[in-house]
Amino acid sequence: MGKNNKSNRNVSRPKVTFSNATKILSRYIDNSTFVITRFVITIILETAFVLAAPLIIRNITNLYSGDADSINMNSVIILISVLAICYVMGSLMKYINLNLSNSIGACAVKNMRKACREKIDNLPLRYFDSHAIGDILSRVTADMSIVFDALQSTVMVVISAIVTVVTMIVIIFVVKWQLALVFIVLMPVFYLIVMIIASKTRKRFKAQRRLVGQINSYINETCENHTIVETFDYSNRAEEEFFELNKEFKKKYISGSFQSGFIIPVNTLIVNIIYIVVCVLGAILMSYGMLDLGGLSAFIFYIGMIEAPNRALSFNLVSLQNGLSALERIVEFLDEEELDIEEVEATLSKENAKCGDIDFEHVQFGYLPDKQLMRDVNFHVDSGMKVAVVGPSGAGKTTLVNLLMRFYEIDAGSINIDGQNTKLLSRDNVRDNIGMVLQDSWIFKGSIADNISYGRPDATRDEVIKVAKDTGCASFIEKLPEGYDTIISAEESILSEGQMQLLSIARVALNNPPIMILDEATSQVDTQTESLIMEAIEALMKGKTSFIIAHRLYTIQNSDMILYMENGDILESGTHDELMKQNGRYATMFRAGFDD
Repeated sequence: MGKNNKSNRNVSRPKVTFSNATKILSRYIDNSTFVITRFVITIILETAFVLAAPLIIRNITNLYSGDADSINMNSVIILISVLAICYVMGSLMKYINLNLSNSIGACAVKNMRKACREKIDNLPLRYFDSHAIGDILSRVTADMSIVFDALQSTVMVVISAIVTVVTMIVIIFVVKWQLALVFIVLMPVFYLIVMIIASKTRKRFKAQRRLVGQINSYINETCENHTIVETFDYSNRAEEEFFELNKEFKKKYISGSFQSGFIIPVNTLIVNIIYIVVCVLGAILMSYGMLDLGGLSAFIFYIGMIEAPNRALSFNLVSLQNGLSALERIVEFLDEEELDIEEVEATLSKENAKCGDIDFEHVQFGYLPDKQLMRDVNFHVDSGMKVAVVGPSGAGKTTLVNLLMRFYEIDAGSINIDGQNTKLLSRDNVRDNIGMVLQDSWIFKGSIADNISYGRPDATRDEVIKVAKDTGCASFIEKLPEGYDTIISAEESILSEGQMQLLSIARVALNNPPIMILDEATSQVDTQTESLIMEAIEALMKGKTSFIIAHRLYTIQNSDMILYMENGDILESGTHDELMKQNGRYATMFRAGFDD
C-alpha cells in the first residue's frame, strides 16, 4: 500500500520549472514516450511547413522581379501549388497538435486526480488534523483545473513557439547570415526580459493559488457552521474577513498580470526595431548586389512570423506561470509523507468465536514528538466485555480508540488483539474487525439501502432489511414513499438526527464486527431517542467486545469495566460499584453529575 516517505520529511522539494514540469507530467501520461514523441514530431512538421512558405515566396518574388516576358508560368504555378500544400499541411499538423494536446492534458489530469485520490487513502490521520480541508480540495479540484488548462493550450503554444524560433534562426542564417545577426543581437534582449518578468510573477501566482485554498477553506468553514454564524450575529464580520481574503487575491492577481503585461509592448518594440534595421541593412546589401528582392521579402515574412510565437509566449505567460504554481501545489500534496509500509505477519478472523481479547501493554503516544500524551497505558479486556472509557475533556478517551483502530501509530509498547500485535496486522484487517459509531452520523447521498450496506456492498436486500429490523430502523424506513430506495443525503435529509444515527448503527451491524466502539453515540439526541438508540446498541453489542465513550455516566453503570482517564493515563479501573467504593475521581465525577 503506502510507501514510507519519512526520509523526505525535512527535505526541501525542488521548485517546479518548465523543464522539470515535463518530467513530472510524463509520469502521469499513458505511453508517455510514444505520445510525447508524436506530439513533438507533429510540431516539427507544422513548423517545417509554415517556415518553408517564405522561401517559396522568395522564389516567386524573384521570378516576377525579372523580365515579365521571360517568366515561366509553369514554374510559378508549381511554386504556388507547393505554397498552398505547405499552408494546408501546416494547418492539418496544427489540428493534430490541438487534438494531441487535449488528449495529453485530459490523460495527465485524470491520472493525477487518481493519484491524489489514492494519496488521500495513504495519508496518516495527523495530516488531516493539521491541514484545512478546503485547501486540500482546492489542490485536487481548482489547481487540477488550472493544470489542465495549461496542458490543453499553453504548453503546446510554448513548445511550438520555441521550436519555431529555433528553426527560423537556423533558416535565416542559411539565407543571409548578415541579416540573421540582427535577430541574434536583439531577440536575446526580449527573452531576457521575459525570464526576469516570469521569475517575478511566479511568486505572485503561487500566492494566488495559496489564497484560493484559504478562500475555499473559509467558505467551507462558514457554510458548515452557518447556524453558529447566524446565532452569534457574525455574518457581517465573516463577510468582512472574506472580503479581505478576496481583496488580497485580487491584489496578487492584478500585480502578476500587470507585470506580465509588459512583455507584449516590449515584444512589439523589439520587432519594430528589427523591421527597421533589416530594411535598412537589406537595402544596403541590395545596392551592392549581395541580396535580391526575394530574399529581403522572405526576411520580412520571417520577422512577422517570429512576432507571432513571441506574442503567443507573452499571452500565455500568465497561464503558464499559473499552471506551474498549481502543479507545484499538487506535487507538494503528492509528496507528503505517507503511512509506513506494513509488515503483515498475521491475520484476524471474524469467524473466531473468541475474537475480541484486547491488551494495551506499556503504550506510549504523543501527537507531537516532544509532547507525550500517554506515558504508560496498560489494561486487558476479555472477549465479550463491555468497557466504558470516561474522564474529562482532553483526557485521551478518543485517542485511546483511535490507537486501537490504528488511525495513529503508537510510539512505544504494543496493542494486541487476540494475542496478535496490531502492528503485524494490516490496517484493513484491524478495521474490518472493529465497528465504530460516532456522535456525528455520517450519511452520503444515495438510497437508504446503499447507506446501510456501505461497509458490505455485496449484502443482499434481505440482509439489509433484516438488520434494519434488528436495529429499529425498519419502523421509519417502511413509512417512506420509496422505502429502502428513498434517496437521502446529509444536506437534504428527510430524516431526524436520531434516525440517521440508527442508520449508522445498522451499517455497523450489517458488517457484524467482533469489536465495537461507541464514541458519544447518543450525545446529540434527546432522551427519548436515546433510549431507542441504546436498545439498538445493546442488541448490536451482544456477544461482542465493546468500548463506550459516554458523557452521560448513567448509561455505562452496567459495564464490565470502567476506565477513568486523565491527561492520557488510566488512573482508575474497575466496575461501577468498585469505583464508587474507592471514592476516587470517578466517584466524584459520578456524584457531581460532571459532564465532560
